[in-house]
Amino acid sequence: MYKRPARVLFIGANGDSRTDLAARLTGEIGAGWMEGLGADLDRLDADQLAWADLVIPLDVHTRQRCPALPPTARLKVWDLPELPPEDTEAEIRRRLTGMLGGLRMLSRVDE
Repeated sequence: MYKRPARVLFIGANGDSRTDLAARLTGEIGAGWMEGLGADLDRLDADQLAWADLVIPLDVHTRQRCPALPPTARLKVWDLPELPPEDTEAEIRRRLTGMLGGLRMLSRVDE
């Protein structure tokens, strides 16, 4: 188990507002457990990748253009469909809640 919150980097195409939404919701839902950061694929840098424990491209096309990840980072592609804003937020919340449940379960295993 991490001794610090898990760092989650959300990557989207240039101007994809879902990355900022996912990062903000990560802080709300996963407070103390997860930290989120959103990044545009075209402005992604090595420091952002090195920061991350988990890298989540928000669609398959973004994944195909992602640079190689450092060995300390895991990859999970979400492939979020295009949805109305309220449905997008609900879907991101659902996925983050599942991630948080997994982290909590792992912390009990470590005890």
